[in-house]
Amino acid sequence: MIDRQEPTSLPMNWVIDLDGVVWRGDEPIFGSGDAIRTLRQAGHRVVFATNHSAPTKADLLRKLRACRVDAEPATLVTSSDAVAELVDPDERVFAFAGAGVREAVLMRGARLTKHDQADAVVVGWHEDLTLDGLTGAVRHVLGGARLLATNEDPLRPSHDGPVPGAGSFVAAVEAATGASARYAGKPHEPMADLIHRHLLGTTIVVGDSARTDGGLAASIGAQFALVRSGNHVDEARHSGYVASDLQEIVRTVLGLGDS
Repeated sequence: MIDRQEPTSLPMNWVIDLDGVVWRGDEPIFGSGDAIRTLRQAGHRVVFATNHSAPTKADLLRKLRACRVDAEPATLVTSSDAVAELVDPDERVFAFAGAGVREAVLMRGARLTKHDQADAVVVGWHEDLTLDGLTGAVRHVLGGARLLATNEDPLRPSHDGPVPGAGSFVAAVEAATGASARYAGKPHEPMADLIHRHLLGTTIVVGDSARTDGGLAASIGAQFALVRSGNHVDEARHSGYVASDLQEIVRTVLGLGDS
C-alpha cells in the first residue's frame, strides 16, 4: 500500500536505513542495490543512516559493495558517529560496544580504557557480549562515568528473524546502576544533527521503523517511507508511504510504474 503522496521527478535527498532496508543480516534485500542506482541515475542524493554501531565504516562499505552499491565514507552516518559527538577529546571511554564505536571514539580524539576509571561508558550492539564486559560497564558507571548509548532499539533484524538490539544491552546496565542513558542514534538529536549537515533541500527518510526512522524524519522535517522488509513492528503508528521494500518506494516516488 502506498498513499497520500504524488510521484516526483525533482532531485531529493534520500536518507536510507541499512538493516532491514538494504540488507537483512548478511543477506542483501532483493532490488535494494538497483533502487539506489536508480535514484543516483535520476540525480537524487543518497545518504545512509544506520543505528547499527558494531561495524566500522570499512565494514559497511564492503557490505554495500556486496549489494552492488558504491559509496563513500562521507555518505555513511552511524550511531557510532553520533555517540562520539557526546564525548570530549581526551576523555577516557569504556566501550561496551563493537569496533564501530571504538573507531568513532578514537577519531573523536578520546581514549579507550578498561581499567582506569572512565569518564563515559558507551553501550552499543556487539556480538561478543560477555559478563566481563557488562561488569566493566556497570562498575565504571557506578564509579561516576556518564552512561551513553548508541541507540535504544530493543531489536534489530537478522537473516533469520529479530535479535536483541542495543537497547536491550543498555537496559541491563541501567537496571544494575540506576543510571539513565543518553541516547545518540535515531531518532535522537545527536543523529539528527549529523544528518542535517548532509542535507540541502527536500528529503525523504526510508526505514523499517516508524519510531526510529519516522522519528528522525519528523525531527529534520522530512517525509517518511516505511518498508516492510525489516522489523516494521510499529507500522500501525505510520500513515504515510508504506511499501514492501526500497525498490517499491523508489519506483512509486519517482513515478516509474508498478514494481
